[in-house]
Amino acid sequence: MTEEDLPHFPSFDEPEQSAQQLRGGGVATETIDLTSLLMDDVYASGSFDLSSVGSTAFGKLLDALPMPAILIDQWYSVGFANQSCGKITPDYRKLRGVPFLDLVPRPVDSERAQALADKTELLLERVFSTRKPRVAEAILEIHKNRIWAKLHLRAVRIASDRHVLVLIEDLTHDKKQLELNRRRESESRKVHDDLVKRLQDSNWELTSTAERLRRETADHLKTQRELRTEKKKCTLLLDESSTAAALVAPTGTFQEINRRFTEMFGYDLGDVPNLRQWITEARPESAAESAPGVDWLETLNQSAEKQVALASATVTCKDGTAADVSITGIRLDDGYYFLTCRRTSTS
Repeated sequence: MTEEDLPHFPSFDEPEQSAQQLRGGGVATETIDLTSLLMDDVYASGSFDLSSVGSTAFGKLLDALPMPAILIDQWYSVGFANQSCGKITPDYRKLRGVPFLDLVPRPVDSERAQALADKTELLLERVFSTRKPRVAEAILEIHKNRIWAKLHLRAVRIASDRHVLVLIEDLTHDKKQLELNRRRESESRKVHDDLVKRLQDSNWELTSTAERLRRETADHLKTQRELRTEKKKCTLLLDESSTAAALVAPTGTFQEINRRFTEMFGYDLGDVPNLRQWITEARPESAAESAPGVDWLETLNQSAEKQVALASATVTCKDGTAADVSITGIRLDDGYYFLTCRRTSTS
């Protein structure tokens, strides 16, 4: 297992009380006294060699534990590792004599590494001095195998010697699952935030589109009202004209004709032909506009300045007869023609 496989958590972050605080509070110590259990193995000097603990009843009891356990001597080195340590490394017997600090991997940064070492030593020192159980979490590296461990530390006394029993609970799987859940939650939150943002953007676009459509609809309605107004004006103008008059589109289609136009040529609005078919011949009354046919209307339509043209023309009445008329063409601002016709003769 590599360091990348483990989540990154600070080590030994649980709050600690000082030995002075514990003693001042009258809290009793909780040292496990094994002197009576190992009396035959205690040297006459009162010290005990941890190298032989495996052959004692206590050592056999530790080997029977289902979780890894180690004994730390007063020099903070591993004096004994039980058989369950084989779950961490098959070479667990080589742990004897290894400083406990070497089992805690140090950060590359020297200041952080020193701070972690001081914190680890302080933890062991407090267990020795207060003789109270402690629980801490840390990453342990044993023979290049890293685990996230929950350490249960308990003071142990054998005769005059004091040791620390460390039970190691492997939390690697749980931490990985927590980290995986955290990443999934972070990804889910990101997806949620992206969806919310897209929804907000869509709502903004819909609102903008609706507002633009509202403005365009209002403009369209305004244009329609203006067109109706202009049409009424044109109809009124046609009706008030004393001569035959018509409103013609740029394409030559008659849009409106007055009553005098119908009386003069026999057409109703629905059957009057296109202007270019109705006029069989046109003769501009201005010498400068001497082009044949209906060029006088083309000139009127293309001119940027001139909006009025006069012509003598021959037109066809509904009954098939030809009539000579004098036509006045006025080009309106919207490109339409307003024509007035005065009949000069009938063929």
